[in-house]
This record gives sequence, C-alpha cells and structure tokens, in this order.
Amino acid sequence: MQRLILNDNSATKYIRIDYQLDNFAALREFIFGHTNERALQAPSGTRLFHHSWINKIIFAVFGLPFWIFSMQWYHQGVADGFYFTFSFGMCALLAIAFDPVSLRIDTPGFVIKYPLWNNPISFDSISGIFLKDVNRRGNMWATVVIERRHKRSIRLYRFREGSIAMKSALESAWQISQASRVDTGMQSAVEGE
Repeated sequence: MQRLILNDNSATKYIRIDYQLDNFAALREFIFGHTNERALQAPSGTRLFHHSWINKIIFAVFGLPFWIFSMQWYHQGVADGFYFTFSFGMCALLAIAFDPVSLRIDTPGFVIKYPLWNNPISFDSISGIFLKDVNRRGNMWATVVIERRHKRSIRLYRFREGSIAMKSALESAWQISQASRVDTGMQSAVEGE
C-alpha cells in the first residue's frame, strides 16, 4: 500500500503514514526504534504470505488484447503485424508466470510459489535478510531483500501481509534454523569424542 500503518495495542486506533512524506525512511526508522520489538514481529504462526494480484491483472490487461490482435492478423495473413503483436502479447502474458503468488515458510527454508512452479530456498543458503526501500516509477516499496551466498539476491514486495511482517517471520525462522544447525553441530562433535 506504500504506507506504514500504526495500530495501538487494542488495534482500535491507527495512523497512516504515507511514503510521500519527506524523509519517509528516516521517519520509519525512528518509529521502529521507539516501538516495542514484539509489536514489529509477525503475528505468531504467520507462515504464509500472499502476493498482490495487481501485477498479474496489469500484465493480462496489456498482453491479452495484443495476443488477440495477433491471432486475428495471423488468420488474415498479415505477417508483420502478427510478429509484433504476438511477441508483445506473449511477453506480457509470460511476465505473469514470473510474478510470485505466495511465500510459505517451512522448516528447512521457504518456498516462493509462482503460477507455474515453486522455488524452494534453503535457510542455509541465506547470508542476510533486511528491509530496503525500492523506488520504481514514482512509487516506493518497502522491500524484503534476501541475500544469498553465491547467488543473486531476492527482492520481495507487495505482499498483503506487509513487508515488515514478512521480514520478521523470515528472520525469525532463519535464526531458529541457524541456532538448530549450531546445536546439531555441537551435538555431533560431542558424540564424536
């Protein structure tokens, strides 16, 4: 929603802080620094995050008419119009396949679900999780950036449950995974003696 929504403890009062304010990032960091740590965490048990459908709708609205025009031109034998409209339409429709549907946190890692496939990411491959503002075409999105060892980082934004809750849930699960890995390693070392 490109805004930060603050709720009181009873969740009866809220304040919307819009990203268009000057120095929004500094204001957000100030608020985070003066907010109870538990209030910033994802609700207990939050393991599934849903991606907004707005991108898929936009891609379909732009891609489908071009694809339909290309089929009409194909039947009429107009090759030049067919190739351009078919290529543009298919690129827009294929973009839907690369737009996430959801993110599910599991024990060994998390899974980013796309319309045609799933992308599992192991917690062992992660080197850091942080929040970063990304500006795109005049919009600013609070983005969860997941840095991976020896691979390109992953940027996740526009999830209904919110970037702050997603970062909190991923970070918590990652830290638990790291702690259990250290405990398992120590236990193996003791058993080996």
